[in-house]
Amino acid sequence: MECRARIQLECQATLVQAQIDLLDANLAMHRLAQKRARRRRQRRWWIRAWLGPEWRRQFGLYDQRVFINIMRMPPEMFDEILARVDPRITKQRNNYRLPI
Repeated sequence: MECRARIQLECQATLVQAQIDLLDANLAMHRLAQKRARRRRQRRWWIRAWLGPEWRRQFGLYDQRVFINIMRMPPEMFDEILARVDPRITKQRNNYRLPI
């Protein structure tokens, strides 16, 4: 009888340990998911707010110092380069599909 009780206690201890291990694994997975979600939230905006279309529509101008810092050129040079490449990058209609 004593042997049977000892075996039952060992089985119960094994089951409890397995449940604890499962809870530990679930907790670790939950913490990892929270860490990934937190990291994702930090990278929500990849551009400055002044580059957004709403801001440009509203104000029409950029802060020149910030523009030079990001584009590494003054706005006049950017406009000149854009004027040179604009005909080549303009969307064109062809026989296969319409421009988006």
